[in-house]
Amino acid sequence: MRSTVQAQCPAVTFISVSIAFSTTMVFSLIMEYSRQNTRGVDYAVQSSLTSIVRILATIGAGFLISNFGYEALFYTGFLGTGAVVYVVYKRYGA
Repeated sequence: MRSTVQAQCPAVTFISVSIAFSTTMVFSLIMEYSRQNTRGVDYAVQSSLTSIVRILATIGAGFLISNFGYEALFYTGFLGTGAVVYVVYKRYGA
């Protein structure tokens, strides 16, 4: 019988690879949409903001889970995703 650690290893590996791919995509887009004459500064600022938001989101998720449970985290994520979709649709919508 496999131990719990061995059973979780493929899932953790898959999540790590997914995070690496998404990070690569985000940073490629940051570089693509940076202004031509200030690419270095734009990239540095945007990548720093991305890292800060990741840290704050992790802290916020931990707070929600510890105080209100996983349901609150999922509801917050659902509402936040809905808000982003709404704003993007209103800004760039059909």
